[in-house]
Amino acid sequence: MSTDARKILAASLVALAVALASTAILYLEYEKSSTFTKTNQPVPVARKTSTPWIPGRVAALVVGDPVSVADLLANVRGVVTVRQVATPQEALEELNELQAVAYMQVILFNGTWFVENYDDTSLRQLVERAYLDGAALVVMGGGTERLLDMLYELGLYNMAHERNPAYFGPQIVGVAYREVVGPEGPYRYPSTLMSFATSPEGLAEAVVKWIAGGAGLAG
Repeated sequence: MSTDARKILAASLVALAVALASTAILYLEYEKSSTFTKTNQPVPVARKTSTPWIPGRVAALVVGDPVSVADLLANVRGVVTVRQVATPQEALEELNELQAVAYMQVILFNGTWFVENYDDTSLRQLVERAYLDGAALVVMGGGTERLLDMLYELGLYNMAHERNPAYFGPQIVGVAYREVVGPEGPYRYPSTLMSFATSPEGLAEAVVKWIAGGAGLAG
């Protein structure tokens, strides 16, 4: 082989080595930046979840036994405070203060506790006053339909054919006396919440959506 042929062959081998090295570098860089795994499956990308919120200042008051959604509601934007009291008498006193700091009040009851104290005069006084003042009343757990029974017995809630619309026992029942403005001026009607959600997160979401829309803050 002539000297010139050897030089051409050597130059070709050097060029090939450089090309191979460049290809290897590019492949490594692709591996670092690729959104696919070695099994050619997309890498899961975390999605941002929307934070529930309420367009207004809302205060929540738990009366009697604890409820599962209290801590969750405390983290909702728009809820300025979540408090708990042991008796309806304490709740009546607390309600005065909450009305001064929040646009709307939400009174929460554990269903079992509510049923056990159903005939308590102070409980009925609390329900009547809170309802007429525009607070949202919520019972969750067992015996939720008894909230509508009590309002009916107090003459504050109408039932078609005297049949409780929550007779099927949803996990949560809420009622708020909502005021809206119609063609003939303002009028009030009961906004009702019923949900079969079972998890604390599902129950809290139902309450938040209802308060923000159906219970009077967004209308």
